[in-house]
Amino acid sequence: MAFSGHSSILSFSFLFTLSFFSVIMKQQIENYYLFLFVALIPWIFISTSVSAGASCVFVYGDLVKKIYFPREVMPIAFVTSQFVNMCYSFIVIFAVINVPATVSIFLHCCICLS
Repeated sequence: MAFSGHSSILSFSFLFTLSFFSVIMKQQIENYYLFLFVALIPWIFISTSVSAGASCVFVYGDLVKKIYFPREVMPIAFVTSQFVNMCYSFIVIFAVINVPATVSIFLHCCICLS
């Protein structure tokens, strides 16, 4: 469950970056898409962890009732998996920062389509 629910957010942010800041404002902000994604990735981590982590005990209630294990395990496991996804996303972002512009645009498109 990487960022499946948030892939449309990433796609729209790419379109927003291209349209709003290059066509409407006519002001060039250097590497705005990186600025946007560096802020968007932790936001997705926090929002997904809070919303799904809080409800995962209720979603998997049958599993909790059938066998005994601490109920804290499921939210901790979910938040940990989201943290790993965020770390992978930051690795990609740092790779985009450190490569030339043509490869950077290609990697940015890959981020939006994932």
